[in-house]
Amino acid sequence: MPLTSNGLSTIGRESQLVQFEQLVRNISNRQSAGLFISGESGIGKTHLLGELAARARQQSVRVITLRCIQSDSSSPFSLFLRLGAILEVDPPVHLESDVERFRYGRTLLDGVSSMPTVISIDDVQWCDYPSIATLVHLFDYAMTIGIGIAIASRLLDEIEDVGLVANVRLLSRLMTRIEIEGFNKSEITQLIERELTVQVRGLSEEQLMNLTSGNPFFLLELVRGINSDPAKALVNVPREVVAILDQRITQLKENEDIIAMAAVIGINGERRILSAALQRLNFDDSIVTNVLHRAEESKLLALTNNTYEFRHSLYMQRLINRLSLLKRDSFHEAIALVLAQEGRFRVAVSHMVSAGTSFDAAAGLPIAQKALEYSLHTGDHVGVIDAGAWLLEYGDIDNSSRLQILLCISHSQVAVGRRTEGRTNAQDAVALARKEKDHESEAAAVMQWAARSDFMPERSPILEAFEKISIDSLCPDTRVKVLSAHAQAVTMVPTDEYVSIESGSRLVS
Repeated sequence: MPLTSNGLSTIGRESQLVQFEQLVRNISNRQSAGLFISGESGIGKTHLLGELAARARQQSVRVITLRCIQSDSSSPFSLFLRLGAILEVDPPVHLESDVERFRYGRTLLDGVSSMPTVISIDDVQWCDYPSIATLVHLFDYAMTIGIGIAIASRLLDEIEDVGLVANVRLLSRLMTRIEIEGFNKSEITQLIERELTVQVRGLSEEQLMNLTSGNPFFLLELVRGINSDPAKALVNVPREVVAILDQRITQLKENEDIIAMAAVIGINGERRILSAALQRLNFDDSIVTNVLHRAEESKLLALTNNTYEFRHSLYMQRLINRLSLLKRDSFHEAIALVLAQEGRFRVAVSHMVSAGTSFDAAAGLPIAQKALEYSLHTGDHVGVIDAGAWLLEYGDIDNSSRLQILLCISHSQVAVGRRTEGRTNAQDAVALARKEKDHESEAAAVMQWAARSDFMPERSPILEAFEKISIDSLCPDTRVKVLSAHAQAVTMVPTDEYVSIESGSRLVS
């Protein structure tokens, strides 16, 4: 039975371990290799990445370990910035465009390739869009210079972001894919024999399989419950997975709200931010500290002096689900205000969106405006969508501002793969621009409506929109772009955002 770096044996997974051995051999010989590990929460993806890392180090292959976290969606290019910090390669001053990000990413990969290396990336389902797009773009290059890449992700149908799903799916097709399944009965027996200090009576492997679907995380939770109170566990065997989580959470009793607030912040976070948010809701800081340590003793989370991290995302999700909607909204509101005070407007907006109507619109307006400005500057499409959507729904803004926000949101939605929503917002922008008699914005909105479109199944509305543009009212540069985009629309050639003036000039001439 193979041993991991922590000395514990890995149960089952023989075929996956063979693939790991082959990947390490390839990298040792400076041959590229890529593995994509997928599976449901708790199935053992992180453990297998640890197995791969242990084998690589045994063969003197360098391992660079990266992990995406839930808050990465509001931190553009965070994955590559972490890699840069590890390699001590400072990022350039400007990283707003794809070209700049691709160039920096390539520089980092060149640095990685100086010796046999495998880059391990866990929880890629939480990767930010600029990072995943850069990873897809540079994957072939990484393979040509002999770098190994191993990625772990939840199943694609568990990922909500359409743009992220498209890129993760593409990565999975470029790499050797390993889908992890639950333990069989024999492996369940091995796990029980290794973990239990008392004999379990009345629970067969088949019953355990039915309770947990062979998921190692749920099996271990059940095992720990039996170990902590065997007599009680034999009587109250959980009938559903959620009951396994609730057994651990209910140990917090009246202090559950404190750890639930931590869950609302994310799977990991800063204790300072957590304390400040709880103080807004009149929680005493000393009580917060004590409860965090109790949660650590209960194996719900791990603590450092400055941070906390849930041991599994399912704990976090269950804590949030147990909250009332009113309490959940108040938690999001408190967190947003604390983050805004620290100038972290982009992350604050994501909590404002979650708080919905409970967040004071007057207080939220400057936060959302600053978040939109920051997101546009950094090329953070998700940030643009969140901040812009909040401003459109709750902000007291004039039609001119509303029009520009619609254009920004549409552009970002199309960029991340949410094309139907993007075109709808572009269409709304067209109508508003005509109402305001803003010809330049009308032209921009129509071109955005047509952006990256194959005009199927019905292209006539877009063509009609082009024909209604008052060409003579536009500045020369915009006029050329519109004529070029219109020509491409007529010939059913998909456009890539706004076409260049050069290509437009050729078409017009």
